[in-house]
Amino acid sequence: MNDIVKVCQVIASDEMQSKIKAVLPKNVPVDRFTRVTLTALQNNPDVLEGDRMSLYNACIVAAQRGLLPDGKQGALVIFNTKQGDQWIKKIQFLPMVEGIIAEMSKAGVQAYATSVYANDEIEVWNDDDGQHVKHKPRVFGDRGERVGAFAAGKTADGRTYVEAMNIEELERIKSRSRSKDKTGKVFGPWATDAERMEQKTALHRLRKRIPILIEQGWDDAEDTDTEMQPAAHAPEATVTPIRRPSALQAAVAMTAPAEPAPTDDAEEVL
Repeated sequence: MNDIVKVCQVIASDEMQSKIKAVLPKNVPVDRFTRVTLTALQNNPDVLEGDRMSLYNACIVAAQRGLLPDGKQGALVIFNTKQGDQWIKKIQFLPMVEGIIAEMSKAGVQAYATSVYANDEIEVWNDDDGQHVKHKPRVFGDRGERVGAFAAGKTADGRTYVEAMNIEELERIKSRSRSKDKTGKVFGPWATDAERMEQKTALHRLRKRIPILIEQGWDDAEDTDTEMQPAAHAPEATVTPIRRPSALQAAVAMTAPAEPAPTDDAEEVL
């Protein structure tokens, strides 16, 4: 039995399904979550190189957050983590822009994030009702260079919050990423999908300022790109442990089941 079959069998097992169902929000069917997770693993078998317990815990964390590891709401990503004198490959669930927006929506905050280009029209102002933004992207013609990103959220009481970041601020965030090779060159999502990472950064900043999200502990959430190192290029440095929102601690603490012995119908899991 190959590794992908073993892992899929564990995730589809009664024990793991029970753990997933226990933390998964009722609006997300456990069958759908499992199907998406298995598909994600088959499409990205590299994560099987990581520590299996961390992989199962990452699946539990995704379920607790009510997000799918589908590459849109979030993803299972392999990282090197320094433990003692050794680098251990571990798996983390990383929420993406759509996932963060979905979480904020569940808390009653309607949010979005977008990039701003030099030829767009944009105004950001404050008044007694909060902060406001008016953005008119240039749909036709040259938008010019990307000059920043912003995230905006409106709470149930009608108050608006805006986090606008210019490109210089975003570049400073990018420079602090641990996703660098030995020459100091940034790789990973900051290199391949910088625009979405900039939007995600603005969203992170925004949710740290909204009272209802602070009450629920989401202001403690960190962007793991600044905390851990993607496994492809591990630097010689100690990695700081991930700080998670308090709401996730119980899920992370759950013990995932051990891999079962091979069975004749294991292939059916796929």
